[in-house]
Amino acid sequence: MKPRRAAAVVADRGAGGDRRPRYGARMLTRGLSILDRFAERDEWPFMALCQAVGLHKSTAFRLVSALEAAGYVERRAATGCYRAGPKLRRLEHVLLRAEPVRWAALPPLQDLARQTEETAHLGILYEGDCVTVQIVEGMHAVRMHSTVGRRAPAHGSAMGKALLAHLGNAELDEFVDRFGLCMLTARTITDPERLRHQLGEARRRGWAVDDGELEPGLRCVAVPVAPPGGRPFAAVSVSGPASRLTAARDEQIAHVLQQTARKIVGLLSPGRPFANPPDPAPPGQR
Repeated sequence: MKPRRAAAVVADRGAGGDRRPRYGARMLTRGLSILDRFAERDEWPFMALCQAVGLHKSTAFRLVSALEAAGYVERRAATGCYRAGPKLRRLEHVLLRAEPVRWAALPPLQDLARQTEETAHLGILYEGDCVTVQIVEGMHAVRMHSTVGRRAPAHGSAMGKALLAHLGNAELDEFVDRFGLCMLTARTITDPERLRHQLGEARRRGWAVDDGELEPGLRCVAVPVAPPGGRPFAAVSVSGPASRLTAARDEQIAHVLQQTARKIVGLLSPGRPFANPPDPAPPGQR
């Protein structure tokens, strides 16, 4: 299985009111655009890859080298071409394991997108990130654009926080020690104690929020998906511009999300198709 092509835009308002990608986010988006190309063909000569993503060869070389060092792409010595590396292949394996959940969740997510008119997502935890495994786009012209397979640091994502909120203290400490709390925007929570407090609030009220912590101007509300009395194995969310998805709507949105989560669990219950969701164990415990 290959992830579909992504369209991720992270922007900030610069001097004069123009919309410009933040530097770190721009480089991340460019790196993701390189990975996206491996959904189109298995191998890429370097210059063909540069042309496909529209980057100067020096910029592309830095990005490809970083992706290669991290294990997301690899260079075949025999041909000099680049192909998906072990980490990208492992992510494809994770998505395959999530197939029962993502297809069972599709009808409830379609209902969710219709009710809220915002983009609906289903995600799972994987190596410190929340991986999107299903999407139904909203009805507005201005909306969040994402793709199946997109990864976001869990501490900056509403879906990620909805799942982290149900880790034990030792598990959360291990998560922070292993993956860290990188700054994605000026609003990202990077202090462990502040994150722990917010996760406690999310667990108490039943939903988590990302308010511009992953992308400037983007807001997201998420709830965990779990069997009765069981551990969450996924999260469901809606995302949209903060100007539209305001805090005043959180409780109403969360109620609809919780209904959606129950529908998904019902479709995965014993005796129904897709009865085996992915392994719910947290990162580092698999």
